[in-house]
Amino acid sequence: MKWLSRGLWVVVWLAFFARGMIMLDPDFGWHLRLGEMTVSEGLAKSEPFSYSMPSYYFVDYEWLTNAAIYWMYEWAGMAGLAAVFALLAMLALEAAVPEKWREYRWPGLILGWAVLWGRSGVRPQVLSWVLLAVVVRMLDRQNWKRWRWAFGILMAVWANLHGSWPVGLAAAAVVIGWRWLEARKIEFEDIAAGGLGALAVLVNPYGWKLAYEVGRQMIWGGKLMRIGIQEWLPWYTSVELAFWMLLVLAMALGWRYRRAIGREWWAVAAFLAWAGTASLRNMALFAVMGVPLAAEGVGRLRAESDGKRFGVVYRLLAGLAGVLLGVEVALFGIEYMLTGERGYYPVRTVEYLRTLDYRGNLFSNYGWGGYLIWKYPEKKVYIDGRMSNFVGDEKPGETGYVFREYLGIGEDEITLGEIFNKYDVEVVLWPRKKPGRMVWNIKLPAVFGGRDEKIKDFWEEMDNLGWDKIYEDETAVVYRRPSG
Repeated sequence: MKWLSRGLWVVVWLAFFARGMIMLDPDFGWHLRLGEMTVSEGLAKSEPFSYSMPSYYFVDYEWLTNAAIYWMYEWAGMAGLAAVFALLAMLALEAAVPEKWREYRWPGLILGWAVLWGRSGVRPQVLSWVLLAVVVRMLDRQNWKRWRWAFGILMAVWANLHGSWPVGLAAAAVVIGWRWLEARKIEFEDIAAGGLGALAVLVNPYGWKLAYEVGRQMIWGGKLMRIGIQEWLPWYTSVELAFWMLLVLAMALGWRYRRAIGREWWAVAAFLAWAGTASLRNMALFAVMGVPLAAEGVGRLRAESDGKRFGVVYRLLAGLAGVLLGVEVALFGIEYMLTGERGYYPVRTVEYLRTLDYRGNLFSNYGWGGYLIWKYPEKKVYIDGRMSNFVGDEKPGETGYVFREYLGIGEDEITLGEIFNKYDVEVVLWPRKKPGRMVWNIKLPAVFGGRDEKIKDFWEEMDNLGWDKIYEDETAVVYRRPSG
């Protein structure tokens, strides 16, 4: 059966690779440009890409990943990046499962692939999955005493790759603390190793400011992000059957065999399950813990079950998981192929913008900010994917919280005309298809909050302002402020 499992692994890797190639992440452009800046000029000293918050003290807590993305893109192009990130996504789940239980991993593993696939691509968050898997393996009772002094090194690396490093510290704190409670004994070596891990995150180019920025953005800037960006919305805004099946399988078996497996792992899984229900993006983090928990639970169930009956149930679970994975890839894969870069981004429109001679600023939507930073660096942007949780001081001609301002456009808070005058906007780039809501690709929570009636139509507002439509193609429309 090894050839079958290897064949499945290759087929699924191809699915992850295809997603990375076809679906261009909205944030890819600014990751690439930041990496280029870091390699050629050094770390940015202030906000480099926007005119709405130019004085903001920008901390690039993914600086090492951005530099690696730039290096690899220069060397191997998008195909090389897609291949590597597809491999990392799949290895995250493989690495989390101990060797002893790998024979029984398939139902959970396939469900985990289904959860990860829709969140994968050339995205730095993939590294957080891998690093969490390494932490999970390191915290295993047999491995911890041998490798706990390497925990600090791992956390130092994580802090320079992605801002999700608090998840690693939290998992370690839950596991170590639970074991102390059960043993009624606190080990000095655990305190020292965990303390070194916490201090190690300060080993970065920004020092303590990186930790402050990560915490500040999640606490003060994260509220609107969790109601205004699709991947940060709660569980009830999307159908995630694979996540729920994995959650039930892992948590049920983990609880049944909690004494043998360890209650601390069930506690970590429960924490990550809560994070996954709070924000769709975090469902991938639960999968990293849910897959090994399900694998060990299935293995222990096999030891006390009738072999024939277990085999039927096991194949049924694996088959159902395979169907969910297939449906996920087929439905969303078709959508990505129909859109792609030219279907979603203003490829031709950017070529036209380069022919315009204008001194004012360009205004566009949130979803295109990263693409414009990459493809149209001649002009700074109003907002992009980095800025959803930027919170700073209000200054003349700037804003202290651009995402809040952006979400307020067209409602009672602020009008398009006020935004255009405040930032000396001369050209507007907007999606051609009528968005239906004022802020395209952002206002989904309005469906649940009942605020649709307050959102003015973008096209009506532009007509009222009297701006000239100077260009239109199948993707975007360009307006220009009338002279005088």
